[in-house]
Amino acid sequence: MILKEETYSNIRDKLILIILFDTGIRFSELCDIKEVDISMRHILIHGKGSKQRLVYIRKTMRKYMRKFEEAKKQRFKHKESHEVEDFYFLDQCAQQLHRSRINKILKEHCDNVGVREEVRCSPHDCRHYFEQKQLRNGIDVYSLRIARSLRHSGNG
Repeated sequence: MILKEETYSNIRDKLILIILFDTGIRFSELCDIKEVDISMRHILIHGKGSKQRLVYIRKTMRKYMRKFEEAKKQRFKHKESHEVEDFYFLDQCAQQLHRSRINKILKEHCDNVGVREEVRCSPHDCRHYFEQKQLRNGIDVYSLRIARSLRHSGNG
């Protein structure tokens, strides 16, 4: 089943999945993205231990980000600016989306597309998928290991 892009929540959820699988960021890092962290080409990620790094925004991701930003503007147009938190991903009440909700989003969409019950569909699996995709796209294991250590140290 394909996620219909008719509501704020559906558009948001699709973008969340795209970002998780395209960047390999942690769920907690996704929750902490603020409006000011978004630029035209990169997202500033605040990692463990107050370490920061930039992740590249691919063309497809940028397309869905624009769509999401428009839906978000429409969703909260009747709220005062002080009623809308400055996090990028918000729940229906204009408050920061939390890890537990993102876990539910992932589980719902794994169920919707028919992921078998015995197949684990966890937040960390998104990171593993990202790394496997990098290997399939030609990155060598050494470069991936360096990229992973830069991600963990905050230098990349």
